[in-house]
Amino acid sequence: MVGRSLAFVSAALLLLGPAASTLAHRPLIGQDQSGAAHATPGAAVITDAQLRDYLTFIASDLLEGRETPSRGLDIAAAFLSTQLARWGITPAGDPGSYLQKIALTRRRLDVDHTTLQVGTRPLVFGDDFLPGTVAGAADGGLVYVGHGYVVGARDLDPYRGLDVRGKIVVAHPGLPRGLTRQDLVGPRGEAWNDTVGAAAARGATAVLWLADHAQLSAWPDTRASLPTRGEVTVDAFDADPDSAALP
Repeated sequence: MVGRSLAFVSAALLLLGPAASTLAHRPLIGQDQSGAAHATPGAAVITDAQLRDYLTFIASDLLEGRETPSRGLDIAAAFLSTQLARWGITPAGDPGSYLQKIALTRRRLDVDHTTLQVGTRPLVFGDDFLPGTVAGAADGGLVYVGHGYVVGARDLDPYRGLDVRGKIVVAHPGLPRGLTRQDLVGPRGEAWNDTVGAAAARGATAVLWLADHAQLSAWPDTRASLPTRGEVTVDAFDADPDSAALP
């Protein structure tokens, strides 16, 4: 079971208006100026000392990793906003601000109400399995579908000849060998579909992922973070009508 909470976070940096060229010009310190005429406009205002000061602060332990959302991220955003205001850059965020508020959802695992059972044998959370962050329940037979991607232009359809309706598909994470992101052209759900989308469209009730090396390496950290940090998603992205979700 997954708990859900809402948070609002502000983002800075890219919300700059047309006055970005109004920075006070300062010579580049400690570097050869012979190529200055060919440098990107604005590069001459950057100094190594300034970069060192800014990055030392942004990367300091005081900002606690700047996780989204967090107090450290708020401090970083306030610092950047202050610098932009000092330089006279026109705000392009929320009215009169360099920041823009966006709605986020944090999903945390409810360990006490999360179970997985194969036949009559219960599996142990954290040792035998790690759940995703989509809440739901599923019960049914298992059907193996490889990586589960369907790509019409490549005549790739691992569901061909299989009936997954009312069943749980078993799949490998990621793209199948020989397929790249560049092959995924056209509307999702029509020209191609990912594992979850294709499984949901065919009536499957859940996806059981087979952990790969990267997931096994991160297993201890993932196990510890699911009940505490959980997963943060942007509400506007979750509202994508082409996206699908299965437990």
